[in-house]
Amino acid sequence: MSTDDTALDPVLSGLVDALATVAPDVVDEVRTIDPDLDLFEEFGLDSMDRLTIMERLASSTGRQIPEDRYPELTSLAAMRSFLT
Repeated sequence: MSTDDTALDPVLSGLVDALATVAPDVVDEVRTIDPDLDLFEEFGLDSMDRLTIMERLASSTGRQIPEDRYPELTSLAAMRSFLT
Protein backbone atom coordinates (compact mmCIF):
# COMPACT_ATOMS: atom_id res chain seq x y z
CA MET A 1 0.00 0.00 0.00
CA SER A 2 1.45 3.32 -0.95
CA THR A 3 1.47 6.49 1.13
CA ASP A 4 -1.34 7.87 -1.03
CA ASP A 5 -3.54 4.89 -0.11
CA THR A 6 -3.98 6.21 3.43
CA ALA A 7 -6.36 8.85 2.05
CA LEU A 8 -8.53 6.07 0.63
CA ASP A 9 -8.42 3.87 3.75
CA PRO A 10 -9.74 5.60 6.87
CA VAL A 11 -8.68 2.74 9.16
CA LEU A 12 -5.09 2.77 7.87
CA SER A 13 -5.03 6.56 8.07
CA GLY A 14 -6.28 6.47 11.67
CA LEU A 15 -3.78 3.75 12.56
CA VAL A 16 -0.89 5.69 11.02
CA ASP A 17 -1.93 8.81 12.95
CA ALA A 18 -2.20 6.86 16.21
CA LEU A 19 1.14 5.14 15.68
CA ALA A 20 2.76 8.50 15.00
CA THR A 21 1.89 9.33 18.60
CA VAL A 22 2.93 6.09 20.34
CA ALA A 23 5.59 4.62 18.03
CA PRO A 24 6.69 7.09 15.36
CA ASP A 25 9.58 4.86 14.30
CA VAL A 26 7.19 2.22 12.88
CA VAL A 27 4.83 4.47 10.90
CA ASP A 28 6.49 3.75 7.56
CA GLU A 29 6.50 -0.01 8.20
CA VAL A 30 2.76 -0.24 8.91
CA ARG A 31 1.92 0.92 5.38
CA THR A 32 3.56 -2.18 3.89
CA ILE A 33 3.07 -4.78 6.63
CA ASP A 34 1.02 -7.97 6.25
CA PRO A 35 -2.52 -6.88 7.21
CA ASP A 36 -3.00 -10.07 9.27
CA LEU A 37 0.10 -9.55 11.41
CA ASP A 38 -0.37 -8.75 15.11
CA LEU A 39 0.79 -5.14 15.22
CA PHE A 40 1.14 -5.06 18.99
CA GLU A 41 3.46 -8.06 19.10
CA GLU A 42 5.39 -7.04 15.98
CA PHE A 43 6.12 -3.54 17.23
CA GLY A 44 6.31 -4.27 20.96
CA LEU A 45 3.38 -2.01 21.84
CA ASP A 46 2.02 -2.13 25.38
CA SER A 47 -1.46 -1.78 26.88
CA MET A 48 -1.25 2.02 27.07
CA ASP A 49 -0.25 2.13 23.40
CA ARG A 50 -3.25 -0.11 22.62
CA LEU A 51 -5.59 2.21 24.52
CA THR A 52 -4.26 5.26 22.68
CA ILE A 53 -4.54 3.54 19.30
CA MET A 54 -8.10 2.33 19.94
CA GLU A 55 -9.23 5.75 21.17
CA ARG A 56 -7.71 7.49 18.16
CA LEU A 57 -9.19 4.96 15.73
CA ALA A 58 -12.61 5.41 17.31
CA SER A 59 -12.27 9.16 17.02
CA SER A 60 -11.05 9.14 13.43
CA THR A 61 -13.66 6.64 12.18
CA GLY A 62 -16.57 7.84 14.31
CA ARG A 63 -17.20 4.30 15.53
CA GLN A 64 -17.10 3.27 19.19
CA ILE A 65 -14.75 0.41 20.09
CA PRO A 66 -15.80 -1.35 23.30
CA GLU A 67 -12.84 -2.23 25.53
CA ASP A 68 -13.80 -5.92 25.48
CA ARG A 69 -13.10 -5.92 21.72
CA TYR A 70 -9.54 -4.58 22.04
CA PRO A 71 -7.91 -8.04 22.38
CA GLU A 72 -9.27 -9.18 19.01
CA LEU A 73 -8.32 -5.98 17.15
CA THR A 74 -4.62 -6.70 16.84
CA SER A 75 -4.14 -6.57 13.07
CA LEU A 76 -4.96 -4.05 10.37
CA ALA A 77 -7.30 -6.63 8.79
CA ALA A 78 -9.23 -7.11 12.06
CA MET A 79 -9.43 -3.36 12.60
CA ARG A 80 -10.74 -2.83 9.05
CA SER A 81 -13.30 -5.60 9.46
CA PHE A 82 -14.63 -4.15 12.71
CA LEU A 83 -14.54 -0.47 11.75
CA THR A 84 -15.91 -0.61 8.21
